[in-house]
Amino acid sequence: MRPAPLLLALLAAAACSQPEEPTQGLAGEWTVESGTQALVPSILTLDEFGARVFGEAIIPGLDPIGPNEPVVSVTGSFTSPSATLDIRIGTGPFAHLAATMDRPDHLVGVLTFDATLGGGVDTLSYLRR
Repeated sequence: MRPAPLLLALLAAAACSQPEEPTQGLAGEWTVESGTQALVPSILTLDEFGARVFGEAIIPGLDPIGPNEPVVSVTGSFTSPSATLDIRIGTGPFAHLAATMDRPDHLVGVLTFDATLGGGVDTLSYLRR
């Protein structure tokens, strides 16, 4: 019996049984799926540069600060499957999102509102469009 073909067969079987891990980053448009607070960002539009994440968010009821300026900006980092995002309204703090990508199109986490806004937390989930 030759050990090489048997070893290759065992390695192939082990690779097929591994759980699926998200391989796509956070780039794209994410729509809130669940959340209870009124000021939850309803849409996150994110881009990546290496592990850095940046983008914009839409919070219903907020108007742009000026022409071509986002009301709500997002910065942070992503190392699969974990993301940490700081969300700001203008230049002021708003909230911090600690999240996990549990599927390539699904993000779940906890949004912690800044203490200057009264604090509080909300459990959120986002679906990539």
